[in-house]
Amino acid sequence: MNKKIKLYCIILSVIYISVVVYTIFREVASFSAGFNEGLKDIPRETLHVNLIPKSGGYSFPTSTTNIMDNQEMKMEIQSAKIMVFHPQKLPLPITIMYYAIIFLAFAILICTIWLPFLFFKIIRSASKGNIIDLKVIKRIKKIGIILVFFYVIDVLIYIVETLKAEYLVKLEHYNFFVDFSGFGTLILGIVTLLLAEILSVTLKMKEEQDLTI
Repeated sequence: MNKKIKLYCIILSVIYISVVVYTIFREVASFSAGFNEGLKDIPRETLHVNLIPKSGGYSFPTSTTNIMDNQEMKMEIQSAKIMVFHPQKLPLPITIMYYAIIFLAFAILICTIWLPFLFFKIIRSASKGNIIDLKVIKRIKKIGIILVFFYVIDVLIYIVETLKAEYLVKLEHYNFFVDFSGFGTLILGIVTLLLAEILSVTLKMKEEQDLTI
């Protein structure tokens, strides 16, 4: 059993490290490009938005060209980055929300740095067969809280970006909408919290049995 746990821990560690490294490289490239754009003199605002056709789903309101045969194609855009030059000043409530999100971004950064340490401490304990332990349970619970926090912040970012887009831009064929569909992180966070509670109850039962004996 201990060998199986160690094998699963190694596989999980490799997957986790791969995901983290990929995410870091992607975000660094995105940040670098955004920083270089920000150094330019022209006032601009970059929006990250989700789109839905005004005429309904599967209406394919956008045209493009297939360069393989030069035939016109219809397409439907679901998300986009929009750069607005010389944007008008945003209302105070949206501006406050925007800076609040920037402040929360520092909390996300701290959690992102903290998360691998929690994860690998749990992996190390699991490889030694120490799963039902109070410290391990607390670490699992913290990971669950962080994952739920990530989802909430992600939704708040979408809300702020959508409010900014609604104020600054009017598209011909598309409306903006807030995407709540990224439930993967939320579900994983809730499952992690549930696992922590199950382990906590198991630990209490084990302690009661030890006292009875």
